[in-house]
Amino acid sequence: MKCHGVETLIIPDSITEIGSTAIYNMDGLKELVIGNGVKSLDCISASTLKNLQKLTIGSGITIIEKYDLMSCNASEIILPKSIKKLEASAMCYCSNLTAIRYEGTVAEWNAIEKESGWDNGSNNYTVYCIDGEIKK
Repeated sequence: MKCHGVETLIIPDSITEIGSTAIYNMDGLKELVIGNGVKSLDCISASTLKNLQKLTIGSGITIIEKYDLMSCNASEIILPKSIKKLEASAMCYCSNLTAIRYEGTVAEWNAIEKESGWDNGSNNYTVYCIDGEIKK
């Protein structure tokens, strides 16, 4: 879908699945909020969202799979406490990324399984947790 003029898209918690091209190439989109009902991110096509600044991921996501957020243009990504695993290349080449806001503690962030290379080629960012921060 090619939509012009849409700057913020909030996918409600009642939505459980997003079609593979539903968010594709929405040039003007600056903020995307994925509701808690969505269970997979493979539909986002993050690299096609050229002006995306902020991405909020709902608690229905427990794994960010390989290439899910590859080349995401957002400078800020908000991750839920439900995240248990970041697969290899899950957030690779996110060159604009400056902040990951994690809704859990530093200890919980450190307990997330992170496969080698999950953030290859991404900018130097800071992970902000509810009780502290971690710099890349």
